[in-house]
Amino acid sequence: MKFLISGGSGFIGKSLTGILRKKHHHVKHITRADFNNSQSQIESLTEWADIVINLAGASISKKWTKAYKNELYESRISITQKIVEAINKNTLKPKLFISVSAVGFYNNSQVFDEEHNLPAGNFLGDLCSDWETVAMRAVKDTRVVVFRLGIVLGRRGGIVKRLRPLFKLGLGASIGSGEQPMSWVHISDVLNAIQYAVKNEELKGIYNLCTPNYLTNKEFSKAFAKGLNKPLLFKIPSFILKWMLGEGSEVILEGQRVLPTRLLEAGFNFRFIKIEESFQEIFRKLKKVKIEIKPKDSKTIESGN
Repeated sequence: MKFLISGGSGFIGKSLTGILRKKHHHVKHITRADFNNSQSQIESLTEWADIVINLAGASISKKWTKAYKNELYESRISITQKIVEAINKNTLKPKLFISVSAVGFYNNSQVFDEEHNLPAGNFLGDLCSDWETVAMRAVKDTRVVVFRLGIVLGRRGGIVKRLRPLFKLGLGASIGSGEQPMSWVHISDVLNAIQYAVKNEELKGIYNLCTPNYLTNKEFSKAFAKGLNKPLLFKIPSFILKWMLGEGSEVILEGQRVLPTRLLEAGFNFRFIKIEESFQEIFRKLKKVKIEIKPKDSKTIESGN
């Protein structure tokens, strides 16, 4: 199969590309240069592909100034719009278009699943809503699946990569009250869900992609510290995060309680549903393995005297 991925150099994109190529699929990436060139370049790439997967988007883990909020919006909406326009214009169309969104679509007032279709009344909720609306415009002749991602956990990127140095030094902390909910998902389940959508043609529309076991920030931080055999001694006040991230601090200080009802009903099985097991797997793979190399000919390692 021929896969075209935007955001292929990111955390999820790199992992997905590796898995697909190991399974002998053909994979191409839509690069920033492609989007900066004429629309005909995007049309050519999408016409080549059987499956188009849209993972592009600037990181939300920076301070949300007015300029950066515009970048967050443009990096998601404009790129998705260009891909959808190309798909709709082409005579040869991909069988499937997968685009990601986020559980930030919801607020934290209650537990939500996909039956709730009103976005949170804030910037992130509106961003996710607009993002999904644009993606669904490809639905006329192409099957469309939109995944609302929870916080993605994996050893090679995302929140684990950012927090691990601090927690390893014993400087890990819960944030704010620590009671704010967190909906999360292991990177393995993200990759499996994408492949599940490719194989199962009955999957269409919006799906929450997070484990059914949401937790609090304090529970998450305790499990993170325990996975590294470190104590959890500190607490970061809300005002520090607001100073560092501005409006973007809402992502961490408010959170969401989300259930993946449609995925479960579609028969998808999560491999990681307990946070402790997830961190055990992630940190086990992060441990350094010492490899002893015994050269056959000692002369090959002499210093050249």
